[in-house]
Amino acid sequence: MNLESEGAMEPNSGIWTEDEYRARHGKTKNAVRQERYMGTGPKFFHSGRRVFYRVQDVLDWEESRLQERTGEKASA
Repeated sequence: MNLESEGAMEPNSGIWTEDEYRARHGKTKNAVRQERYMGTGPKFFHSGRRVFYRVQDVLDWEESRLQERTGEKASA
């Protein structure tokens, strides 16, 4: 499934699945599970057994991780 060609990762779609979030960040399923467990990733919610991310929460989380230089810690 090519997410970008189907427009699934457009910010206006509002909600991303775990797979859409993983595709955007190039992470494995275990890596995002660890992020959620440790609380180091963006906000998320469950619907049944599925995990979803609000696009704005992911964009806000990305923004909070911006750095000016390598030695600097992200503010998140």
